[in-house]
Amino acid sequence: MEPITSVKQGAELLDRINPGWFLAINTEELDLGDCDKCVLGQLYGEYTDGKVALGFSRLYICSNWPFVSNYWLDGELKTTLPEWLDAIAERRERFLRADALRVKDEVLA
Repeated sequence: MEPITSVKQGAELLDRINPGWFLAINTEELDLGDCDKCVLGQLYGEYTDGKVALGFSRLYICSNWPFVSNYWLDGELKTTLPEWLDAIAERRERFLRADALRVKDEVLA
């Protein structure tokens, strides 16, 4: 499996493996430093269980793995929380627009 090195890649992987994942995330409790409240923890019960569900080993380590709170990139410490919040919001907005169109089509039919 190719390494996942960005939130975009992580979110796209979740889109394929767990469609609708963004609906299950409590963004107010999202804490990428907490194994139970991170993206994978909220979806799979615990961070390492989520790694396995995505097809990675429990021991998989990547220096810029986007499912953790902070990572090093070009010698600078980065946080992924704002990117995850954006990815979740974007998917929720698309979902709501698609659902609204579906309802409109049903009403007009």
